[in-house]
Amino acid sequence: SKATVSVLNWGVVGTGVMAASAITPDHHDGGVRHRPRSSPYAVRGGVKVARSAVVLPARRRGGAWEVLMTEAEVVNWLKSSFTERRLVPMRYGGEWKPPGGNIEPGETPRAAAARELEEEVLRFTAKVKRVPEAAVLRGFAVRQTRPIRSTSNLIYYYVALEDENPWLKDIDVAEVNASLRAARRAFKGLLTSGAFDAFTHPEKEAAAPEVHSLAWLPVAAAAASALSTVRPGAWAGAFQEREYKRWGLRRSRDPMVLTGMVLQALGAATPAALRQGLLDGNAAMEAAAARAQWVHEGMTEAEVERVVAGRAAPHALPRPRL
Repeated sequence: SKATVSVLNWGVVGTGVMAASAITPDHHDGGVRHRPRSSPYAVRGGVKVARSAVVLPARRRGGAWEVLMTEAEVVNWLKSSFTERRLVPMRYGGEWKPPGGNIEPGETPRAAAARELEEEVLRFTAKVKRVPEAAVLRGFAVRQTRPIRSTSNLIYYYVALEDENPWLKDIDVAEVNASLRAARRAFKGLLTSGAFDAFTHPEKEAAAPEVHSLAWLPVAAAAASALSTVRPGAWAGAFQEREYKRWGLRRSRDPMVLTGMVLQALGAATPAALRQGLLDGNAAMEAAAARAQWVHEGMTEAEVERVVAGRAAPHALPRPRL
C-alpha cells in the first residue's frame, strides 16, 4: 500500500511503500524516546555542502526489482593509523549502499556516477572494467541530506537498468567478492608491516579497501537496511557489528533515510516508467537539484533547525507508475 512518510528530522517528506511505521524525529521505538549522546546533526562552524552521485544498477527478477549493492568497509584507513592505534570509521561503514561518491570539480553528476561504479565494482571484474560510453544511466531523483557531521550532501541518483545495459550481466558477483578478499589479504600485509604508512596518498587510495562485498539485493531488503540506520540498536548485518566491536569503535550509524526512500520509490516503479526516463539529461538533473536544495553553504546549526521546523512539504520523490 502507499504511505506518506514524514521524516522531519531530515527535513524530507516523500511518498513510497513503507514496511514499518513512519520514522519520527525522536526515533520512537516501542514508546521509548531515544536521543543519541552526541548528535550527528551538530554543526561546528558553518555547513559544508558536498555534491555526490549514486548509481542504482537494477534488474527484474520474479516480478520485483533487485539492486546491485556494495557492503562498505568499516575502518577508513586513509584517515587512520594502525601503528598509532588511531582508527576513524568510514562514512556509512558496514552499510549496504549503492555505488557512489563525491562529484569532482569539473565533473558532471552522470560522469561521477559512472566513475564510482568503475572504482567500487568494475575494477574487480575481468570482463568489463569501464562503463561503456553508450551506457544508459537514467536520472531518477536529486535529494539533499540534513547536515551530518557538519556536511550536507546533495545527492544525484541514477538508475542503470539491466535490460538497457547488457554489460551489467558481465559483472560476476562471486568473482568480484573473490577479488575483494584477495585485496584485503594484500592490504593486511601492507598494514602489519608498516609499509602502508609510508605510501603516498594516491598509493594509499589504491591499496586501502573501500568495499567489503557485493550482492544483488531485493530492493525491499535494500530499502529496509537503509531505513534501519535510524533504528536504535539495529545493525546492518553481522559484518558491521563484528567490525565495530573488533576495533572498539563507538557505535554510530550514519542515517541513510533518503536513500531508503529512493529505493522504495524504485521498488514501486514499473519497468516502462523507468525506461521512459524521469530526469534524462544533465540539465534536467541540475534543475531538479536547484529545486531540491534546502541547505546552503555556511548555514549555522540554528539556521538549519529553523528551516527544518518550517518545512511543511519539501520536494517529494517522483511518483512512479504502479
